[in-house]
Amino acid sequence: MKFLLTFFISLFTLHFSLFTPSLFAQTTTQPSSSANTPAKPQFDDYAYYKKYGRTGKAWNDFVRDGFDAYDKQDCEKSLSYLIQAVGAGCTDPIVYFKLGACSEFTGSYYSAVQYYQQAENGLKTLPAPHRYAKDFYEAYGRALYLNKKNDEAFTYFTKAAELGTPTYSLFYMLGELNMAKGQSQTAIQYFNRAITLPMDGATPQQLARIYGSLGKAFLDTKDLDKAIQYLDQALKYSPSDSDLQAARYRASDMKRQEEIFKMMQGITNQNNPPMKPVMPK
Repeated sequence: MKFLLTFFISLFTLHFSLFTPSLFAQTTTQPSSSANTPAKPQFDDYAYYKKYGRTGKAWNDFVRDGFDAYDKQDCEKSLSYLIQAVGAGCTDPIVYFKLGACSEFTGSYYSAVQYYQQAENGLKTLPAPHRYAKDFYEAYGRALYLNKKNDEAFTYFTKAAELGTPTYSLFYMLGELNMAKGQSQTAIQYFNRAITLPMDGATPQQLARIYGSLGKAFLDTKDLDKAIQYLDQALKYSPSDSDLQAARYRASDMKRQEEIFKMMQGITNQNNPPMKPVMPK
């Protein structure tokens, strides 16, 4: 699983917004008559916080500035402001979730787990619906995984698949974790679900990893035709990947052995036809 951990960490440091639900999904560019008009948030989390959150005069300004920095995808400033809000007494779950997301994005995975953990109970009891109540399970699962807590991560990823808005990265991770448990058939189901979802913006390396994992899962179950099909597809995205090349060679070798066995079995059957039954006297 070491290669997977290294690869998965790279997804957050280099391709966070491509392979996972976008950290800043609430920000989108709106049509404007002026090219200089900044993007407006699709969701106004500060308005939600003011109406339903755990507000306080001592920290409201920090929360406002932290949410504004978050909308501008500036995690360093967002962390600075929101940490000050918490230091002043704020315990709002939306604040904790954003702290967790920004900690994850900046590579502070231990801190991310702590903040998501503090957000969990509050998100379950929000007085009005909020998208983070569903997004939480996948986010917390990622942070747990990156802290090498695979069993706990698996639990939250499974909940995310049931309750959240599943993404191909979520199903990919569930597939990999099932492969690690030796449950290849279940892994295949998750990998197949992953490739049916939109993968716009995924890098060639990420696509190679998904299709390659599916191919290797079929290889484990001895479904060699499908193994070769998906490994070939993976190699189109990453032709120099030695791990994929080795898996493809193994699949071809097993296929050749299977064909030789069938051929030899056919020759044996021809030379030794079944005996006709003899009627008893």
